[in-house]
Amino acid sequence: MDKNYFQTLARYNRWANKKLYDVVETVSIEEFEKDSKAYFASMRGTLNHILFGDWAWTLRLKGKSSAHLEMGKIYHPSFAALKKARLEADEDFLILLDDMNNDEISADLTYRNIKGIEYVMPTHHVLAHVFNHGTHHRGQVHCLLTQAGIEAPSLDLIYYYIECEDAGIKP
Repeated sequence: MDKNYFQTLARYNRWANKKLYDVVETVSIEEFEKDSKAYFASMRGTLNHILFGDWAWTLRLKGKSSAHLEMGKIYHPSFAALKKARLEADEDFLILLDDMNNDEISADLTYRNIKGIEYVMPTHHVLAHVFNHGTHHRGQVHCLLTQAGIEAPSLDLIYYYIECEDAGIKP
């Protein structure tokens, strides 16, 4: 697998997170915390879950345990702290990918999930999952924004490519 492809997805992921967070930042605290019957209840819960997933996979990709993390936990109750952690996680993942080579991306990764169950799978499958996971749950937040009457941002990958092309930068 090609490292450049996953680096592009990581930059897209950072772009999509920023666009989504810029809109979520404009909602009231009540709307941010409102239990909207989404899988992770609220915008706050869903954004915390995306961050949890990124932390867990970053640790696993570094050969470290993610057993101390808890699914569904609100790690950052305030939007400001959540946004700061999100920005840091996006940069950490870009650095992680910068430090990997194509052989590592093609190699198997052995890891344990938060329940301690061991799995082995190709690292490129894990990377694809990380980006798919973020896209899936950003879509849930997008829906919550729409239900609240707030115009949600266009987060499709193609719009990222268009924006990069228009700005004259590498996607």
